Amino acid sequence: MPHWDCEFPANLRHTQKRSDISDETKNKLLYDNAKALYAI
Repeated sequence: MPHWDCEFPANLRHTQKRSDISDETKNKLLYDNAKALYAI
């Protein structure tokens, strides 16, 4: 269940624009971890 204060999808765009996080880490945070969790 989403948090009541979630700012989706703006929070994804904010994370994607961050320059202090490598592209590899962004992919893990935004895609790969969920894929692994749900085995998809």
